[in-house]
Amino acid sequence: LKERSDHLTCDLDVQRQKVLLLESELSQQTRAIDKQLGVHKVLSNVITEVNHGYVPRLENSVREKDSELERYVSILRDKNDEIASLKAQVDSKNTRISELERKVAVITSEKDSVTESHNKHKEAHLKYIELDVDETLKAAD
Repeated sequence: LKERSDHLTCDLDVQRQKVLLLESELSQQTRAIDKQLGVHKVLSNVITEVNHGYVPRLENSVREKDSELERYVSILRDKNDEIASLKAQVDSKNTRISELERKVAVITSEKDSVTESHNKHKEAHLKYIELDVDETLKAAD
C-alpha cells in the first residue's frame, strides 16, 4: 500500500506539473488575444476614417483577425477543458490516496491488536509452564 501510495503521489506531482504548464500556456495565449483585440479595435477605427477604396481590404483584414481570435478562443476553451480534466484527475487521485491511507491505518491497527493478543497469549502460556515447572519441582521434593 505504501508503494502504491508513493506511486500515486508521484503521479499526482506529474499531474500538478502539467496543470502548471497548461496554466502558463493559457496565460500566454490570453495575452496574445488581448493584443489581437487591441489590433481589432484599431482596425475598426481606421475603417470608419478611410475612404471607400480601402474599406473592403480592411474589412477582410478584420475578418481574418476575428477568425484568428475565434481560433484562440477555441484553443483557450480546449485548454480550460484539459485543465478541468486534470484537476478532476488530481481530485480523484487525492481521494484514492486518502482511501489508501485509511486502509493502511486500519491494517496497522489490526496488526497491533493481533500482536498485542499474541503477546498476552504467550505471556499466559509462559506463566502456565512456570507454574507447571514449580509444581513438578515441589512434587519431586
